[in-house]
Amino acid sequence: MGILAAGLIVAGAGWASQTQTSPDVQAAKAKIFQETYPLITDSDLYCSYSVLDGPLPELRVIGAERQDERILLGDGDIIYINGGEKQGIVLGQVFLLFGKLQDIKSPRTGITYGPLIQKTGRARVISIEDLQAVLRIEKACSPVAVGDYAVQFVEKKTVLGKDGRFVPYSRQKPDAVRGEIVFLGAELNQIGSGSWAVIDLGQEDGLQLGNQLTVSTLPGKNLLRHTLASAVAIDVQAQTATIKILSAEVVVRKGYQVEIK
Repeated sequence: MGILAAGLIVAGAGWASQTQTSPDVQAAKAKIFQETYPLITDSDLYCSYSVLDGPLPELRVIGAERQDERILLGDGDIIYINGGEKQGIVLGQVFLLFGKLQDIKSPRTGITYGPLIQKTGRARVISIEDLQAVLRIEKACSPVAVGDYAVQFVEKKTVLGKDGRFVPYSRQKPDAVRGEIVFLGAELNQIGSGSWAVIDLGQEDGLQLGNQLTVSTLPGKNLLRHTLASAVAIDVQAQTATIKILSAEVVVRKGYQVEIK
């Protein structure tokens, strides 16, 4: 009986050793989990700025409740747009709001892109008539103002992944797709991790949403390039894209080179 019990104990110990995860394996799994995170968040998708492909929409914010008291609007405020049932708008429909900024020019290509837009939030239709609709702002990323534009809100998926990092010094690949940073943000001269920037690469260059890029400088002819940041494409248009800096060893400036990984 004692021998049988001992055998059961040994067998049980062996089974436990096979089913339990060792501390090293647990630590490895935890590290992988920590390294994998949302590279592209809701804020990146719906609150960033980007270059608009095509004409500006006809729908605009034409008024707001208490507009005589304040100019800038936020969550819960009521706004009015110049479209209603005759334009196909329905009760409960959600719109993305954005303001128009300046055009931007690429020194590399000589092309002027624009207009640049700043997404300001989203709003839902709560009342509607033939030619006008009333909306409540559900989420404001930046202050909403009368005159902002409205387009149908399209939900996008966030992107999970790992920061691909970068090699600080390397030779340029002759076949790599390269562009440069052409816009950093209003009155900004430099940015760091988590900030947005516009580059002069887009769908026509093979860039897609979620692609990672490196940001670098070239000190001089025949010298190794200095890669100083990694980034991810969060909004991609035909010839331009908005990127987010994932990690940077120093500040990033306008004119720095970007390369698709």
